Amino acid sequence: MIAPYVIYKGEAQYLGWHDSKEQEEATFALSLTGWSNNYTGFKWLSEHFHPYSQPTNQDAYRLLLIDGHSSHLSYEFVSFAL
Repeated sequence: MIAPYVIYKGEAQYLGWHDSKEQEEATFALSLTGWSNNYTGFKWLSEHFHPYSQPTNQDAYRLLLIDGHSSHLSYEFVSFAL
C-alpha cells in the first residue's frame, strides 16, 4: 500500500498545516485549482507512485489502473509509465 498523495488548492503550502506524523505518511502537493493536472499527475507518477511501488525484483511488473483523466494521457506520463 502506498501513502496518500493530497493535492491542495493554492500557490503556497505553509508549515504547520500538518503534524509531523501526517507528513511522514502522506505527500502534499499544490495546484491553482485544487485538481490534478499534467504537472501534478506526472509528479505523482514519477516522484510518488514509482518509488513507493518499486518491486524488489527488478524483472517484476507493476499494475497501475487509471481513469481517462487528461493528465493520465499526456505524452510525458505515458512515456514514463512505459
